[in-house]
Amino acid sequence: MSQRPSSVVTVSGNEIKGHLRQLEKRTHDGRHHLHTVTSRLEQGSLVSLYEIDNPEICSRLGYFADDDFPYWKIHGAFKGPCITALLLMESGGHTTGDGRKCLPFSKAFDYDFGECLERAILTQLIAQQAPYATDSFLVCGYERGQHAFNVVYMPEHPYLVDTMNPLREEGKAREPYIAPLTGIEVVVTSLYSNYPPLESDRFLVPPQWERGRSYKLDWSL
Repeated sequence: MSQRPSSVVTVSGNEIKGHLRQLEKRTHDGRHHLHTVTSRLEQGSLVSLYEIDNPEICSRLGYFADDDFPYWKIHGAFKGPCITALLLMESGGHTTGDGRKCLPFSKAFDYDFGECLERAILTQLIAQQAPYATDSFLVCGYERGQHAFNVVYMPEHPYLVDTMNPLREEGKAREPYIAPLTGIEVVVTSLYSNYPPLESDRFLVPPQWERGRSYKLDWSL
């Protein structure tokens, strides 16, 4: 078995959106992928263990201005750990036509349980309807463990939005994590000739926004 070198390409500027579209196509290519990218959630859309049963559920957050992204409302909408969703599924879930067992997303909202995925889903539903957001993506990837976050174009510039983890000082949440997305570093590694290559996509933000964080996607090509 011979080791082959890696290739590194940085996608930036107007290419970012096109690259995210390509990753979304890969998500729906019929294979199982641990990490996913989705640009549109509609009635019946499936995300992990959830089925979107009410795309208008964001209206239940209460009033917020049309031009105001309700970061703190999303952050505070869920309080319990996501393990509650797994327990509730035993009694409140259902099986889809393709045999997947899932839970209506509105139940997570009603019971106030959720972590990164639930907040990222709600962020995506809001961004899809917001007049200031021209495009948005729900990303299920990695940041110190499996993690869901969003890329939102407001209006034409992309931002990495993490409604689970605001910036903190002395243990207290101080500032929304809405970081300018400057690029995506794409690293393709072929370790051995008889193994499929691996691709890692790292989302790049300005140094002052890194704070020890690294948002990534990993793929087996």
